Amino acid sequence: MTTAVMWKLFLAMTAFLDMFSVACVQASSPVKPQHALFSMLLAFLALLAYISVLICKVLSCICTFIFSTVPYVCYIRHVVNPVKPTLYSGIIIIYLYASTAYEKRREMRVAQNTRIQNIEEHPRVDA
Repeated sequence: MTTAVMWKLFLAMTAFLDMFSVACVQASSPVKPQHALFSMLLAFLALLAYISVLICKVLSCICTFIFSTVPYVCYIRHVVNPVKPTLYSGIIIIYLYASTAYEKRREMRVAQNTRIQNIEEHPRVDA
């Protein structure tokens, strides 16, 4: 599963928690206050999920900023760059790119095979 798909599923889950929380608020009454408590707990869980998404995105932006700014400053000052790219990091980047490309290609083949099967199962009848 790709990272983008995981983020989309995570956000869909938090949206579902919010909707379920609203439904529990609507179902609560003075006779059944436990629904309001359950709604409050679900809303809190959704809030924690949204905060964790925000923290992850902010941390990735900060890391990107640091790893792009430090080499630039070192270049301007004619100082040796402390962030040294290694052969291993290059291999990992190539592997990640290749695995992502392979996964996309596999998904395209599955979609194409599905379309071909649908055409074979339901041939077009020209009148």
